[in-house]
Amino acid sequence: MTEPTYAELKERLKMAEGMLHALNHGEADAVLSKDGPGLVRSMDTITLEQLLRDQHFYSRSLIEASLDPLVTISAEGKITDVNEASVQATGVPREQLIGTDFSDYFTDPTQAREGYQKVFSEGLVRDYPLAIRHVSGRIMDVLYNASVYKDNKGNVLGVFATARDVTLHKLLDQQLRERNTELEASKTAAEKANLAKSDFLSHMSHELRTPLNAILGFAQLLETGTPSPTPVQVIRLNQILKAGWYLLDLINEILDLALIESGKSSMSMEPVSLSVVLFECHAMFKPQAKENGIHLNFLLLDSTWFVHADQTKLKQVIANLLSNAIKYNSDNGTVEVKCSENTAGRLRISVKDSGAGLSAEKLAHLFQPFNRLGQEIGVKEGTGIGLAVSKKLVEMMGGTIGVESTVGVGSEFWIELDRDDASQPAAEASLPEEFVSPHKGDAASYTLLYVEDNLANLMLVEQIIEDRPHIRMLSARDGIRGVEIAQEQLPDIILMDINLTGISGIEAMVLLRNDPATKHIPIIALSANAMTRDIDQGLDAGFLRYLTKPIKINEFAEALDAAMSSMGNEQPPALIQQVSL
Repeated sequence: MTEPTYAELKERLKMAEGMLHALNHGEADAVLSKDGPGLVRSMDTITLEQLLRDQHFYSRSLIEASLDPLVTISAEGKITDVNEASVQATGVPREQLIGTDFSDYFTDPTQAREGYQKVFSEGLVRDYPLAIRHVSGRIMDVLYNASVYKDNKGNVLGVFATARDVTLHKLLDQQLRERNTELEASKTAAEKANLAKSDFLSHMSHELRTPLNAILGFAQLLETGTPSPTPVQVIRLNQILKAGWYLLDLINEILDLALIESGKSSMSMEPVSLSVVLFECHAMFKPQAKENGIHLNFLLLDSTWFVHADQTKLKQVIANLLSNAIKYNSDNGTVEVKCSENTAGRLRISVKDSGAGLSAEKLAHLFQPFNRLGQEIGVKEGTGIGLAVSKKLVEMMGGTIGVESTVGVGSEFWIELDRDDASQPAAEASLPEEFVSPHKGDAASYTLLYVEDNLANLMLVEQIIEDRPHIRMLSARDGIRGVEIAQEQLPDIILMDINLTGISGIEAMVLLRNDPATKHIPIIALSANAMTRDIDQGLDAGFLRYLTKPIKINEFAEALDAAMSSMGNEQPPALIQQVSL
């Protein structure tokens, strides 16, 4: 009797399941009987049985170690083994699952069948979507990953597949899509609301400015007219003008704040010369400071300093700080304006006053809209909006704004903006062009066509130009008639309202620009549409200037002078006429 060779034992291990079956039924002697009876055969039986049991336990341990459903499938699509996770996913006991069709446990059996057939043909699948149906009706969304397994000779024995439960992931993904849809709908609704709000503000601005135009315009004419008003009339006119300009400021500030909060306020960022902006602000506030007995001191600064900002918005912010510094200063006080550079590549503009100063409590509420910090009970007018608007504008330009204040000493407001050295336009020291009145040709004669549907506005402009004998005025009450008169009379300058009967002022201008006979005529917009977008739209459309109502007579006169100067008109003098067509 001889012991089995290693090769023979190895061969017998390949028959693991059959041998284990034989061992379990007391047939080991028959299996190993070719070597005859004896102690060695009994030892082989015990050793082989242990090896087979160990192998079986190891295989089961591997399968059960997976928390995901795991199955093996025969070439015919029958389940040959499963783990406990598969039992939990289907609600079917293991012994009932084995031998049944793999595709029977899915919401789409055809798709499941195509999946394992694809594994047999291609060798594997990755993230194959299926849905397991539990006996209770519960659905588990899964992604299957599967591959074939082979014997040591390379023959395909079946498919080994494992499923990853993605039910929660799919649910969260669906919720995310629904949330995104809701957010998109909310965004669309908000945009519509903002547009409606902007349209309402634009309409209200127009409606409020139109009567203000007549009030302030005629009051200015009375103030400067001939004969001069009496002292009592001057006092009354000053009160009318003061109240009117204050009301206009209030309208402007409310509209500014509303536009910023609705996201409709646009920025035109560019390199801005601090010396130019501060020079303009000095010229603007010098008369007000003198009238209030305030010493206004602008310290010298480096003319090469530029900031990255919107020039108009920056000027608006500095103007607000200067206005407050003068308004809330002490008697015979001082306002000091200076610029400095910090190490972070930023430039600081400071406005320091010698007023009463602010307590810590008041500083905490300083930039809140409509909060005047107790000044509403005083005699000084204000809205409490200016600083709130200034803060938002500075932040939109990427800057910061702050204040340092001591009660009884004064306050110092400052803004910081990024320095911009990308461009260095020339000559900041000279007076900006908009402050230089164009040369007026005394001998020249000009024809002005004013297209306006409001009679009071027509009368106001007629009376303004009475003091300019080199201008004759034509008028039209709607846009279509205005185009016709312009084509017939060929005026030197056209003054155009925007909201007209028939066609708008912009549409009328387009018609005139498309006509070779009138395309060269400078056209100035004069409108109560004073929103930023209205002004930008008008200038983009081709107006030479865009003036807003109420009319500021000096600004109006400068615009006419600029238009006349740009033409180079040298017509012979003509009789002064005022014709309404």
